[in-house]
Order: sequence, then structure tokens, then C-alpha cells
Amino acid sequence: AMPLPLETILAELGRDPSSRLLLQRYKAHAILQEAAAAYWPSLIFAANVAHADRKVDPHEHAYILVRLASAQQQAEQLLKTSARGLEQSQAAIRSRGSFGLVGKEDGDQRHLVRVFATRALVDWAVACLGALLFVTLYRLPCIVTDTLRKSDAKRTDRFKLAIVNHSLLLAQDLKDLVLAFFCSVLALLTLVRAVEFL
Repeated sequence: AMPLPLETILAELGRDPSSRLLLQRYKAHAILQEAAAAYWPSLIFAANVAHADRKVDPHEHAYILVRLASAQQQAEQLLKTSARGLEQSQAAIRSRGSFGLVGKEDGDQRHLVRVFATRALVDWAVACLGALLFVTLYRLPCIVTDTLRKSDAKRTDRFKLAIVNHSLLLAQDLKDLVLAFFCSVLALLTLVRAVEFL
């Protein structure tokens, strides 16, 4: 099931004074969850790209990965603690019978439709990028490695992030290819014109 958007949950909980603790914990948990899904994998990906481009030497690369792994483990532990606290708050509210996200007004329902439609468009865009990478056989092993990387983030989130990152690399390589082609054409034209002056 698709999770409810954060802004909808916050608006719903803001109507109930008894849900303030759950609201605070959910905000903190959402930040940690977002970091687990995108922030730490992006930093590791950037470090690997820097090493591939020889911007850092192997020793610096290994040190960066060790520090990132340590920070990521601490963040994952905080995420687990936050999840337990969130579950406790939800259980307490359910026991009072004051937790519910039903009976939406027309404006809220239209907003939910817009949010889910936007998410569907994003998913289709990621699917198209993935199909492009698959057809071109571009960096498929790297995508599999990034998707299977151990993390508290969902595998679908890791897969989407890997596709987006490697699609950006594909665009960069295509730009370099086009520039190299035009540079070659200009070099050939220069050589042809140079013969006329001999």
C-alpha cells in the first residue's frame, strides 16, 4: 500500500491536541527515514565517483567509506529507536480511539489525488529511465550493487535512487560524447583548411 504523504498526516494530526507527541516523533522519524533512503547512499555514491575520477586516492577513499559507514550505522540505530517510539505513540492513541484518517473533506481528497498522481508520474519516469539503462546495457552491474547495498532503506527506494544516479551519469557521458564528436569535426575542418595555406 502506498504510504500517506507527510503533509496530509501532519495536517490530520494537528487537529487533535492529544496527537502532539506522535506528530513530533513522526517529524523526526521522517527525517531519519529520508536520510536512510537517499542521503547516506548518495554520499557513498559520490565517494565512489570521486575515486573513479581519481579525485581521491585509494587511502582517502577507504577512509571516507569507513567514516560514512560508521555514521550510517549510528543513523540506522537512531531510525530503529525512532520507529519503536513511533509505534508506542500510535498504540497509545489507538487505545484511546482518537486515531483516524477517515472522513476526508473534498479539498483533502482532491489534494490526495494530486499527490498520488504526482507519485505515479515519478514512478513512471523512473521506470522509463530504468528501461533506457537496461536497453543500453549501461552500468547494470553498478545498479545491482547499489540496490543490494545493506541499508535500512527499502529496496525499492535504493533501486530508484540507483537508477536516477546512473541516469545522470549516462547523461553526462552522452554530453561528453557529443562534445568529443564536435571537437573531432572541428579538428578535421582545421586540418583541411590548413592544407590550403601550405
